Amino acid sequence: MKPTNKKDIYQSDEGIIYSISREEILPLDIDYKRKSGNEYIEDAQFIIDKVEEMHPYFLTELYNFEKYEFARKSFLTKCEKTNYLSFKFHMMEYFKTLCDGHMCTMPLSSYSLDIELVFASGMIKLCDENIIVRRIGNRDITYLISLIDDYFYFENESSRTLSIPYYLRDKDFLTFAGCITSDNVLQVETNVGREAARLSEKCFIDNKSSDEDFINTRFIDDVLIIEYNSCIMNEQHSKVVKEVINAKKNGITKYVFDLRKNQGGSAESYEILLDALNIEYPLFGAIVRLSNELLIRGKSYYKFNKLANNELAYTFYKPNCTCTNVPDVKLVILTSKYTFSSAMQFACIISDGRLGYLIGEMPSGAPCSFGDIYEFQTKNLKVPFIVSHKYFLRPDNTKDCHKLMPNQNIDCTIALEKAILYLNQKIYN
Repeated sequence: MKPTNKKDIYQSDEGIIYSISREEILPLDIDYKRKSGNEYIEDAQFIIDKVEEMHPYFLTELYNFEKYEFARKSFLTKCEKTNYLSFKFHMMEYFKTLCDGHMCTMPLSSYSLDIELVFASGMIKLCDENIIVRRIGNRDITYLISLIDDYFYFENESSRTLSIPYYLRDKDFLTFAGCITSDNVLQVETNVGREAARLSEKCFIDNKSSDEDFINTRFIDDVLIIEYNSCIMNEQHSKVVKEVINAKKNGITKYVFDLRKNQGGSAESYEILLDALNIEYPLFGAIVRLSNELLIRGKSYYKFNKLANNELAYTFYKPNCTCTNVPDVKLVILTSKYTFSSAMQFACIISDGRLGYLIGEMPSGAPCSFGDIYEFQTKNLKVPFIVSHKYFLRPDNTKDCHKLMPNQNIDCTIALEKAILYLNQKIYN
């Protein structure tokens, strides 16, 4: 942890609350709180204020005073002369300094190119074809990739591999990069020729999707498959928990949790499922940044008083890797590049506690990462943004803080097949 001059201010139900002076770690200068009639500068300052009030970045070893000060000043300076689209990218450039993968996953335009792209071996290819993309519009693909790297933070290589094709198809990014001219059709140049790609409305998840789309179960022979697409708490989740309890009572010993489409949600969701199997599991540690914003939002489970303007407070939870492996339960976790946030944490505690076997691809989420977000909107431009207020610490601190590697690192599309083969072995590694 970064601060050295911390002091205990009081004991709470959640543990010891620590306090340090904001002036010890946050930049201060004459222009720090400058006000202006410029709506962009006012909104940039609003974003900075929320980050400095709530984000735990300043309490970790990731914090670099000079680097952060440069990013903060650069954000404000660029907003003196900008436009709405550029403002969003200046914001992401500032967020990149925080090393926060959650805050750097920005939904941009609702329109994207109607082609599928993949990023592999340093090249952009058309999906399912061995055709290399050289240019989009009038921009070389290497320039576009470098621009993405300039503005977005990726927690690991899986996150980068997943995100680059997404942004290369996005209308806002292509506009910002100078690819789009007067119409909504772009020429995509490949190693075999050119083809036209049209900007069309993106397909988002239907808000009327049933609960079964998020979590469901099925059997393959004597293996219970939990299709776990989101770490949510709803009636269907409660139903699945009961099914897991009954399966264990009826002698089912083989379970597969399929997290290949799961991008997170509530950690309590997976904890309840593990409790249903009577499994003791490791616990993530956390640095929790306390702020008046938490009090405003009614987070009463943090027992602390209103903070003074110059006061920075936090509480710390030590990671715990102690657990009990249940011999009559055999677990396999399926992962992919899409496995993120609390879904990654679920896979991580199984791995760190040696409670099961991971098959698939390295998740895009890092085992040590920021999270537990709050949503905001700037006052003038109504630009949405999020701020994390926790830094999670991997249960086993001897392992890589950036990567969670599966036991079988294979193409995620064949992971379930491999899981069934693994569970049907007589000897488990």
